[in-house]
Amino acid sequence: MNDRLNVAIVGAGIGGLSAALALSARGMNVTVFEEALSPREAGAGISIPPNAATLLKRAGLRGALEQVSTRSQGLSARTSQGEPVPTPQASVAEQGYQIHRVEFLHMLLSTVKAPVRFGHRCVGVGETEIGARLTFANDAVHDADLVIGADGIHSMVQRAIGLVSRPTSEGIMAYRGLVQSQRLSWAAELRGLNMWMGAGRSLICFRSPRGA
Repeated sequence: MNDRLNVAIVGAGIGGLSAALALSARGMNVTVFEEALSPREAGAGISIPPNAATLLKRAGLRGALEQVSTRSQGLSARTSQGEPVPTPQASVAEQGYQIHRVEFLHMLLSTVKAPVRFGHRCVGVGETEIGARLTFANDAVHDADLVIGADGIHSMVQRAIGLVSRPTSEGIMAYRGLVQSQRLSWAAELRGLNMWMGAGRSLICFRSPRGA
């Protein structure tokens, strides 16, 4: 008889895969279900703060993380006129990482030991006498002791337990672009994350040590 908890995670994004890593490390049987047919090439750069980096290192991912990321090199803040704004500087131990979202996702996928089943769009979550049952658009059925919803803003799992999310726009827009640092002569002196803060709009510039 297997007394290990069987956990089903809906969603193979960063949240779902991180949960799978943590729960597998605790000895639980985990299965991850993802609607997409394959890992999605979506998103851009993200920052991993020190507290999140600590948890990833506890999961044994320090080596893999440092291979696909760069260390945060501090924060420089200025007004819209270019005047410096004092900011606290983190020690090396307190620094986080900068990483491309897709590379981070692939790192998690290559590390997680739990099965990840792509092409499984969850269409129903219900209770049984001994746990929960997931049903999918491809007619697959999966029983579990516990279900974790990591399936995004339109979560099927969230709706199944009676929670309704109605996201509203705050009217804030962000534009993103990539420029080779060699084309910006003034960027040679930049390190880490740089912010110019203005009334109603701001500019954030990150110069990667890799030269991007």
